[in-house]
Amino acid sequence: MTLGGHHYFRLAKRLGVALISLVSTTGCGTISTDPAAVRPLAGKCSRLASANPENTMLIALEWGGGTSGIYPAEILDGIDLSAFNLQEGGTLADRSELFEQRLTDQINQIYCDWQQINVLVLNGNDVNFYNADTKVLLTQAVRPDGRMDIGEAEYDPCDVQRDNDAVIFGERIRQLAGTYTFDEWVNVFANVTAHEIAHTLGYAHISRENRPDGPGAPYVELMLDRHTMKEMRREHRFVAPQTNCPNETSAFLSAGTTRDTDVSFSFGR
Repeated sequence: MTLGGHHYFRLAKRLGVALISLVSTTGCGTISTDPAAVRPLAGKCSRLASANPENTMLIALEWGGGTSGIYPAEILDGIDLSAFNLQEGGTLADRSELFEQRLTDQINQIYCDWQQINVLVLNGNDVNFYNADTKVLLTQAVRPDGRMDIGEAEYDPCDVQRDNDAVIFGERIRQLAGTYTFDEWVNVFANVTAHEIAHTLGYAHISRENRPDGPGAPYVELMLDRHTMKEMRREHRFVAPQTNCPNETSAFLSAGTTRDTDVSFSFGR
């Protein structure tokens, strides 16, 4: 995760004095003051149809590459779906439109079930007319700083900022993964992306010593650190009681990286 000073400067430059009126425990960028702007998007999560638009966070998935507030000096390539092989034959590139839609829907389902916070995730092309301050850049690159994490986000305790960024590193995922089914690839990318989004909203990692799920549970806890690829191919949800404010931290939360001998990778922090 990143708490760099460049981020606060970028935030102030973008929002200026308007920042004071936007700070809340659930806000990100406002979509509109008109509830009608949310209703066409509510198919992603029906409970948001009656939600206060000012407290609904709009998050854009960017596929074509570009820059991120985490690495403002770097131009990152877009994701290369042809690098991810399918057990059915071919690659994700052969079903790219369906993959993007299924990925978006899966992330929205994770957050729709987690009713503590209102989130709508859309593909970048779908948010041109909305004020989406939070951006998730899906890139084929690895981390520019040389670390081998599969994702990174601007960690934002209590969700006090309005324009946090996250990056998903496709090449590192490819290196760790094998040839999966289409549905398994949807789960892998949705789980990584939803995990990093959660950090931008203020959620920390869950300690494995107190993990609330297990092999027989229907879901894997989304905020576990150092997942195995086997875990990542399953559906994830928020399972443990969690908070996004450090001064209210649950016993389940871990401030540091938890070690486990049966893991393949860790998330960036």
